Amino acid sequence: MRKFISFLLPAAFAAMGTVLIVSNTSCRKNLSVSAPLGPETPLDLSRDALSRLPGPVYATQASSPISWQAWAPETFTLAKKMNRLVLAVVVTPQQPSYQKVLNDLSGNAEIVNSINQNYVPVLVDADAVREMQIIASDLCLQIKKKASFPLFLWLSPEGNPVSWLPIVGKSSEENIRNFKSIQDVISDMISSRDGYIERNSVKDQQMRRRRIFKSNVPSAAEIAPDAEAVAALRQLLSLYDVGSRSLDNGGSLTPSSVIDTLASASLLPGIPKEIRQRSKQTTAYLLEDFLGSAMFDPLDGGVFSVYQDKSGSMPFFERNTITQARVAVALFHAYAATSDPLALERALGCIGFAEKDAFTTEGLFTYGYSSPVPTESWLWKTEDLERLLGPQDAAWWGRLTGMQTMGNIPMEVDEQRNYFRMNLQSLKKPQAVLAKESGLSEQEFHQKFTKIQQTLLAERSSRQEVSYKNKEAHAGANFRMISAYAAAYTVTGDRQFLQKATLLLERSKTAFGVEGRLHLYTGDSTSSLTEGRAFLYGLAMQAALDVADISGDQKPAKWAEELASTVSQLFIEDGFIREYPLSAQVMDLPVADRAMLFDDSTAALLSEGTRRLQSHGLKVPDSLSACVIHFPREAVSQPILHSDLIIATLTREFSPTVVLGSQVSPELVDAVGKLPLRLVNRRPALPGDKVSPENGKLLPRTGDAIQLSSPEAVREALLPSL
Repeated sequence: MRKFISFLLPAAFAAMGTVLIVSNTSCRKNLSVSAPLGPETPLDLSRDALSRLPGPVYATQASSPISWQAWAPETFTLAKKMNRLVLAVVVTPQQPSYQKVLNDLSGNAEIVNSINQNYVPVLVDADAVREMQIIASDLCLQIKKKASFPLFLWLSPEGNPVSWLPIVGKSSEENIRNFKSIQDVISDMISSRDGYIERNSVKDQQMRRRRIFKSNVPSAAEIAPDAEAVAALRQLLSLYDVGSRSLDNGGSLTPSSVIDTLASASLLPGIPKEIRQRSKQTTAYLLEDFLGSAMFDPLDGGVFSVYQDKSGSMPFFERNTITQARVAVALFHAYAATSDPLALERALGCIGFAEKDAFTTEGLFTYGYSSPVPTESWLWKTEDLERLLGPQDAAWWGRLTGMQTMGNIPMEVDEQRNYFRMNLQSLKKPQAVLAKESGLSEQEFHQKFTKIQQTLLAERSSRQEVSYKNKEAHAGANFRMISAYAAAYTVTGDRQFLQKATLLLERSKTAFGVEGRLHLYTGDSTSSLTEGRAFLYGLAMQAALDVADISGDQKPAKWAEELASTVSQLFIEDGFIREYPLSAQVMDLPVADRAMLFDDSTAALLSEGTRRLQSHGLKVPDSLSACVIHFPREAVSQPILHSDLIIATLTREFSPTVVLGSQVSPELVDAVGKLPLRLVNRRPALPGDKVSPENGKLLPRTGDAIQLSSPEAVREALLPSL
């Protein structure tokens, strides 16, 4: 039975890139031990607590018979009064399979009664309470399990972890069996060992604080970030094997971060030429593997977030707006580096999908989330096409998308042959190339292609019963889409993207800014649930600076400067960036986010943001500057986890700067605005730059300055080296 649970394991273990940080004062905190725990019920638990909370996670469980409470200090006060453990279930909308696990448990009356009668149950949205993603990853490492959600975490009323286990079964029976097994052990501990749980959870938490505080001390390797970042880039390149066409340690997420890093490195002057050339070639290989895969839906253009298998043959059919925007930005950068037309087509498809799927009537984006649907509803048989399209069009579409009569899902993905004779659909070439190969004009091809798309989309929609669709605007999704629009403008020159980025930034500032502070959702809610974490401020700074760079307008950059000031006030503690503000604290484990566990890291976002603010000639608080210059030793040995920090550090060390006079022509402003995003610093000219009001100047990291008097001069000075 005990194989299902790790109870109070020793705290010392290798962090493997996960960095948790606490203050000296929290290490010395005297934690008291209260009375023995038990299933006393002096108070009633409200069953409508989730109905008042924003976000898709809470909405999907609002009618659950489990008496879910909010992740808030008041809940732990309630647990003390009721003399109960807290059962916190940590989930994230990026992995909507949590709905099946929770539905399996809530559909079992015995389990529901056990949870409601013995614990204070708490549902934690780890997208909003971002520090819990990092804490959950840390805890999973302790029991030598891969970080996954939902994570079931038992806590003392003082907020100390007692026991934990990720529960993700392949069947309802397995989910129920796993939960009952760990529940039996917890019940035995409570009933037979008076005070054992609290004494040991306090001791364990104190050890955890000391360990994670020590892990924040910068190593000697962090004093030479330029050399270390180049070494990390070399190591990242070495992980791609051309023969097997595989990326070692690539994980199950899309390779967009690696593509973004390598594409950006190939465009960055100052990096050794040999490394830039290898970066460009590896980017091309990764694009060839990724762009023609089933991760991109040929029917609506969207991209799925996660692979089911290491080969990348089959996705989990889950999508959200953040993934669309992240992948789009990476592919726009890759297009700038390689001129691969399929990268541009896929990036525009991601933006188009997000606009159709997640745009609200208020002109903002939702998270882009809905309830899961069965895998079979996404797959196709050749008979399906013949019934819907007729034999001729079915054969034509089957050739385009790689369908086969016996199915095209590899055996290693479907060993049990659950999807026998079923097909994934993918397009391996740009539509212009497919049109030529079909012997059709581009207009004829587009008409035929669109008609079939619409027919198949209607059929797929009829198969998929979606019980929930998120309609709330989400700050992270909007800041991501601003950056996607900005990147689209740099490679297409389409001013609609510039206008969309500018307008969405203004709407987002109004919707998610409250008295100078950011919130993940609009409206009032508990601070511990929706108040912006440091990560959100980093995203907002990035979006604002992207708009400033493409538009030549300093106002967005000034807002980013204000955000940086707020970060220094809310998140700096003992020389590190705590992920959440003290106003949102529930568990006393201050967390710093320095690795890409589930998304970009806060460390990289703020490193890039402060560098760009300084390049604009704006002020960055000294306390914040001191926190973002470190390049951790583990980034060299684990470059995928730190790929965003690698490129943030390289741009800090090698990016050239373009300065513009106060009266330059709109054409020159546009030419500078279309330079690769985030790789070239832009700022107004200062008196010491010796630039006439009508001209600009390129200030390379090495070599002489170059006068920029026209768009042609910008292209001649920068694009050959880029």
